[in-house]
Amino acid sequence: LFRSKLPAKITVSEIKRQAHGYPSDEEEEEQKNSVFPAAALESRPVNLVPLAIDVHSDRTQKELSPAEKGTLLHSVFQYLDFASIISDKNSGRIASAVQQLAENKMIRMDEVPVLETYFDKIDEFSSSALCARIVAAEQKKGAGPFREIPFSITTNVGESDVSLIQGMIDCWFIEEGSAVLVDYKSDKIQGTKEDKARILTERYEVQLDYYVKAIEAASGLPVKERIIWLIPDGLSFLIAAPGKIQ
Repeated sequence: LFRSKLPAKITVSEIKRQAHGYPSDEEEEEQKNSVFPAAALESRPVNLVPLAIDVHSDRTQKELSPAEKGTLLHSVFQYLDFASIISDKNSGRIASAVQQLAENKMIRMDEVPVLETYFDKIDEFSSSALCARIVAAEQKKGAGPFREIPFSITTNVGESDVSLIQGMIDCWFIEEGSAVLVDYKSDKIQGTKEDKARILTERYEVQLDYYVKAIEAASGLPVKERIIWLIPDGLSFLIAAPGKIQ
């Protein structure tokens, strides 16, 4: 019934909000229609197709909104060289890596102070088993990781119409002949780990379903895991698949 009401063109994030009926400011979701400066694309190879650039020159002159913080954190997780960070045993390795991003114009220099409160959380990710798997994939030819991948897919609406679904996949990589989907979230969720797993599933299972469909259609590989990395908690959540979208 819900899908029969889809417009001709819609983003995955909007589908998720409509499906669960909560306002867009309830979670700290990133602004998926933002891309990063051209200098960043030249400085390090990434799998990113530019969409529409949206530069807010005064964004750091006031407190960033939750969505803007999410966007900034996504840019950091996209561009940081975690393989180098893992091999660096210095206590200030995250601060140095983030400073290098600013010097290479991958992020703005005045955004560095905003990120300081997240240095420990970024370090937790760099020490995680998930990060080790991503870095391992990076060492294998053609295994990824594939970061910030825009996609468009169609889905049937009613008996004769179709709707165009657009979105951006944070990260996926190939492991033992299957794909692994990773989605970074900056939501601040109260409760136990079980509570957070339930809330994340309720909020994002529809979104992840479309990501899975796009990856499987493009790669021909099955997606064996759908993982959300919750940045403020430094925890990974394996989101069970309720079923493929037909």
